[in-house]
Amino acid sequence: MTITHHIQGWAANLELGESRETSLVHQEEGMSRNNRPPLYVTSEDEVRFCNPAFDPMSEVCLTGTITEDSVPPASQGSTVSRPRGMCCSLRPNHIIIIVITTLLILFVLIFSFTMGILISKHKGEDVSLTGASLDNNSHISSPDTRDFTESTSTVCGGTLNDPEGSFNSPNYPFLYPPNSHCSWILEAEPGHLVQLKIIVLDVEGYGSCLIDWLELSDGNTTQRFCGSVAPTTFISDSHWLKVVFVSDGSVGATGFLATYRIIKPSEGSCSWDEFLCDGRRCILLPALCDGIADCTDKRDEENCSQTNWDCGGSLSSTQGSFQSPNHPGFYPGKIICRWLLSVEDGLIIKLQFHNFSLESELRCRFDYVEIHDSAGLGTPSLMGRFCGSQLPPALTSSGPQMTVLFVTDDETSGLGFSATYQAINITENECDPRELRCGGGECLSLQWACDGWVDCPDGKDELDCPETPDTKPEIPCQPVQVPMCQGLSYSQTVFPNLWVSLHEQQAASELLARYKILQELPCYPVLRPFFCALLVPSCSAEGGVLQPCRSVCVNAEQLCFAQLHQLGLSWPFNCDLLPPHIQQPDCVIP
Repeated sequence: MTITHHIQGWAANLELGESRETSLVHQEEGMSRNNRPPLYVTSEDEVRFCNPAFDPMSEVCLTGTITEDSVPPASQGSTVSRPRGMCCSLRPNHIIIIVITTLLILFVLIFSFTMGILISKHKGEDVSLTGASLDNNSHISSPDTRDFTESTSTVCGGTLNDPEGSFNSPNYPFLYPPNSHCSWILEAEPGHLVQLKIIVLDVEGYGSCLIDWLELSDGNTTQRFCGSVAPTTFISDSHWLKVVFVSDGSVGATGFLATYRIIKPSEGSCSWDEFLCDGRRCILLPALCDGIADCTDKRDEENCSQTNWDCGGSLSSTQGSFQSPNHPGFYPGKIICRWLLSVEDGLIIKLQFHNFSLESELRCRFDYVEIHDSAGLGTPSLMGRFCGSQLPPALTSSGPQMTVLFVTDDETSGLGFSATYQAINITENECDPRELRCGGGECLSLQWACDGWVDCPDGKDELDCPETPDTKPEIPCQPVQVPMCQGLSYSQTVFPNLWVSLHEQQAASELLARYKILQELPCYPVLRPFFCALLVPSCSAEGGVLQPCRSVCVNAEQLCFAQLHQLGLSWPFNCDLLPPHIQQPDCVIP
């Protein structure tokens, strides 16, 4: 159920509650008129009351009778004569009963009030603990206060020791900020290991990753990653794993998203497209039966007679060509082809594609060609992953070996590719007129020069670039015009708000107008900013949507849950969908 439906449901329920309350008031007025205690008047106009519920043994109650003559109409104002002494009185034992009853009622009220305070404090501690477990830098106030604070530390990272979880680069899935330095410690109990899977990787740089990078270290090994191809599953050799993310002061990308879980040494596993080596290391399926033993026990080279990709192979001549299966026809599905190009020492390999037509996908996850600057398939040697119909650039190895990998799924197919290669002396490497020659002899497409990304190992493609005016793109931020959401910690918003499918501020204003019916709740001061940050979000410096921090939602839920329950309403949002401050420092605290 969406936030919109929840708030509309709240409005309907509360309006129904008001009509029921009005009906009850009329019923009470009718009962009060029909159930008043009998009125008696003495001969000396002394008014006496008798109520059998409190004084059933009173003489008035026992002997007095009410007739049409004894109770005159109110408009006449007459009195009824009655013998002296026939009046109501409270006997001593009745007084004692009333006193005891009153004391018991007072005791129950005091006890209930005390328990309410204790329960509130207990809930406040629970909220603080919950916020601490999700966000080590956050603080949530106790329920007896209406404001809350959260640390505004700009340092991301932290210690993660839950059985499983996820984390990401700052501002993911938007561009990460420049000059970031984030460090996470994933910690397990002694005797356990940490298994990490990088789901998405989009970090500036390639090769040795000297610009921006994501680094994994467990005390025994250290691996650094960048580019747009996620590495294989990583299993630590110790009970902890350190993850460091670093960006420079230039162009950024969307960063990374990673998941982890704590495992026993015997529980290591890999994803569907990987093979588990030695119980601790995952390799890609194309590494199986390629003639190179990647596993210590050589299990990746066993039973190879049962595996036949019917493509790929070793090419060792000074020049040659190869192509995808069935080219120029459609290539088959679910194949893995691997070509190993090898030339003599002192020579390098230049690879050129001539036809290229593969299934297109943003991150090339389905059908793709990978080029590696070595005989292996490790991420550090990856020169690029390509798909779609655009020709890859001409690529030149840094040494005498190059690996070409072709992978397809069982869905959409294409016409494949054809490619040629030749061995050249590094000193004789000539680049096409449309290419830039790097300091090491590599050729690079001119369209990659002066684009803000360092592509040459020596950075030559970003040297001597002409100065361009610093024209800032138009940012779609707009002033907050919804009256209920003015006066918060931010004054700029951005629409459309795809989180809740609101396309303009007017729609959010109409939705929040119904929310005003809850303003009499004690928790309204924390409920209002949360819904404003959700429906009328803050606008980032780049024009993106800044989500409210998870602790803002948790705080509002904890303080308002009981009050909403009394109205027959449930909390309408899953706070776990929002980022904790430790993972996204620029989340909003309205």
